[in-house]
Amino acid sequence: MAPRYNKYSDIKEVEIENYLVKRIKMMGGEAIKFNPHNNRGLPDRICFIPGGLVVLVELKRPGQRPRKNQERQLQFFRKLGFQATWADSYKRVDKLIDWIKDYMKNHRMGFHVEHVCFRRDCVLRRTEK
Repeated sequence: MAPRYNKYSDIKEVEIENYLVKRIKMMGGEAIKFNPHNNRGLPDRICFIPGGLVVLVELKRPGQRPRKNQERQLQFFRKLGFQATWADSYKRVDKLIDWIKDYMKNHRMGFHVEHVCFRRDCVLRRTEK
């Protein structure tokens, strides 16, 4: 459950970022911090979700929007076929998590690999969770 806050309170971007990381880890995924040395505007986190879903997320303080260069980067990743979005509150992070769960359910991504073999006669078996 998201922490409660007044919309006028002084919530920092890092608090929302930590909340996103915690929620993604609860799903069994990983939210890795982008470290853009030469490319300004890259999203803050790249989230790897079990089943092969990748979501790029730009985090902001409550009430702020991505800058123009950040919005351009999000659009670029969307054109490449990735899911790219931004969040400025705990509520938006919760909505993103709900969307990810719906996406996984509708695309049957909730599976794990039991056996992987690179021989020609082996079959990759998937089991639904």
